Amino acid sequence: MTGLKDFRNLFKKLIFFTLVASSGITAYARHIIGSDFYYDCNGPGRGGNTKNFSFNLTIYRDCSNPAGSPYDPDASFGVYRFNGSRYTYITQFTVNHGQISRVLPENNPCLIIPPNVCVEEASYRFTVDLPVTSDTYVIYYMRCCRNNTILNINAPNNTGATFYTEISPQAQLACNSSPRFKAFPPIVICADFPLDFDHSATDKDGDSLVYEFCTPLAGGGSGDGDPFGGGQGCGAVRPNPAICAPPFTYVRFVSPLFTTKDPMGPGVLQLDPMTGKLEGKPVNLGQYVVGICVNEYRAGVLIGSIHRDFQFNVGTCEQAVHAKIQSDTSVGKNFSINYCGDNTVKLTNQSFREEYIKNYYWEFRSTGGGQAHTSNEKNATITFPAPGKYKGLMIVNRNALICSDTAFVDLNIIPSDIKAEFEFDYDKCSSLPIKFMDQSTGRITPPRTWHWDFDDGSSSRNKNSSHLFQVPGKYQVTLTVTDGSICKSTASREIAYFPAPQLLDVLPDKFRGCAPATIRFQNLSIPLDSTYQVEWDFGDGSRSNGIHATHTYESPGVYSISMSIRAPSGCVTRESFNSFVRVQEGPVSDFDFSPKSLTTLNPSVQFTNHSRDAVAYSWNFGDENGSELENPSHLYQDTGSYVVNLIAKHQNGCIDTSQKQLDVLLNISYFLPNAFTPNNDGVNDFFLGTGSMTGMQDFSMSIFNRWGEMVFYTEDPLLGWNGRKNNQGMVEPGGVYVCLVRYKTDRGEARELKGFATLIR
Repeated sequence: MTGLKDFRNLFKKLIFFTLVASSGITAYARHIIGSDFYYDCNGPGRGGNTKNFSFNLTIYRDCSNPAGSPYDPDASFGVYRFNGSRYTYITQFTVNHGQISRVLPENNPCLIIPPNVCVEEASYRFTVDLPVTSDTYVIYYMRCCRNNTILNINAPNNTGATFYTEISPQAQLACNSSPRFKAFPPIVICADFPLDFDHSATDKDGDSLVYEFCTPLAGGGSGDGDPFGGGQGCGAVRPNPAICAPPFTYVRFVSPLFTTKDPMGPGVLQLDPMTGKLEGKPVNLGQYVVGICVNEYRAGVLIGSIHRDFQFNVGTCEQAVHAKIQSDTSVGKNFSINYCGDNTVKLTNQSFREEYIKNYYWEFRSTGGGQAHTSNEKNATITFPAPGKYKGLMIVNRNALICSDTAFVDLNIIPSDIKAEFEFDYDKCSSLPIKFMDQSTGRITPPRTWHWDFDDGSSSRNKNSSHLFQVPGKYQVTLTVTDGSICKSTASREIAYFPAPQLLDVLPDKFRGCAPATIRFQNLSIPLDSTYQVEWDFGDGSRSNGIHATHTYESPGVYSISMSIRAPSGCVTRESFNSFVRVQEGPVSDFDFSPKSLTTLNPSVQFTNHSRDAVAYSWNFGDENGSELENPSHLYQDTGSYVVNLIAKHQNGCIDTSQKQLDVLLNISYFLPNAFTPNNDGVNDFFLGTGSMTGMQDFSMSIFNRWGEMVFYTEDPLLGWNGRKNNQGMVEPGGVYVCLVRYKTDRGEARELKGFATLIR
């Protein structure tokens, strides 16, 4: 066998390229969204035991983003051989791309495609002679990156793609050409619209093709953490094929929601393995990577495969018009109508959006063919020659250049005279069940089944029925009768159900209370709503209106209550509830305290109990302390505002509560002298106030001479005047000066002192 070194030299001599020029176009691609890599065997090569192969790699990229990486003008392709257990590097070479062109969205006038969709394509083409070997050739190119908005794979912006093709030993011997897909998938697919795409491939050798979902390959990245440095490894933006050898890594799907077989979520896509038909109905918006492989079989032996990964952009699309018909059943655009009666059929058109619809066309023929029955009306009325089955269609915008749509109709005309009718009877002043009597008729097809819909979630299948409505109101009662097969008829009648309740039911929140006792009465009578007038008599001379009531009994006693309800029909129901609630005598809680002004100098309080009809007491002083004495005293340990509660208890157990608030303030005081002698003898040299100043805020002292000139000012209560102007200037003469002091207490209370400062020299 030829040595590896000799083989590389032979390969370098045999390889030649047919490169497609870029035609001077500035080569700025965006992000990778798909690729196709094919090869063709052209026959014997120039050297002995070689075959000539042509390769075509088309790369699709997103151009909607102004930022992105360019198409490589010098794409590095690597060549490896695989003997079943080991990959051996052969060589690498560079190829320029061809012309860059736009891929347009599917031109469907019925769909309003989202804007800002942009896809470019460019191809790398080359031809090479390959020695025929017992190994598999692997030819590939790696590049970063994919769109960072892809939803179904991890780290898409740092995950590139590997574009490769394999030529097996069987394919080399047979001079096989790879399959190629017929078309690239649509660059935009519409959420909530069916996807039906022929993803099949052709094979000029006539081999059998089998289709399957496969995992897309990763390749290339941002270059961070590249162990080879200089952008050489598999994580580089443009990996070096000599360093980044197969086997290749796969993209990592965001599991468990997305997988190889469910790249857009469970059950969204289905791929027919024999035909390559790709179907589904995407729901969620976004971008998704999908991988599909085609395996090529000859005489039952796998001789090769190609793979494609591409990006589905799921957007919000709008179909301009929809053909729709009122029918009994429908599946997609197929509508089934069973018409029972004479031969004249009224057909109701429900097509939309009407602003895009210019005309309508109906056409029907019997299932055996024959004359066409047509109409150009929106809602067609067609007289057929006889009962029977007819095939039809309804086209909106027929023969128009604008978007059109077609609905297909299966019409079954059945002779029938079945007609639904019913009567009902009830006492408007009674809440008893209403009786419903069937009056339906039918000579050709008499009624055989009945269905009552009482419009309150209840129904019945009896011929004659009775029903009790739980809530008053207006009900649209519907009776549907059928002949037991297809024909049916429906009748509806409105019933105004507002009877007076047969029994009145009241539930108080308590049957026993202490005066003053506030009791809430809940009205449980049925039926009842806001249209009913309810009057209450609480047995103590007080009355009230409303469905429910709340009343306060001020005096002890046993009270009977009564209630009347007037229904909208005018019917009235009255009920009395004797000795219904008992109100016991209760105490009156009250107290006072002294002194009223409390400070840290006098924080002791004496409480005086003024409660009446009480035998026990419970005090809460608001500082986590309490007492059960009748007239307790309490010493507060800290300043603050305290809420004092007194619970007074009657001998029958009734209680009453009273509360009052008291404040314990800081003892803040400030006193001014009336004279001072600034002669530096250490005695009375400063005009300075004294007092309790802890907690004092916003202090200021101003001193003025007899002409109103300020001679001293300070905001420090511990700083006094030394007889000089502002304590530093000229010596002020002896005499009487005016002093003004302002400050605030710890509670923000403003205080002001005015006095005279006599300066003695």
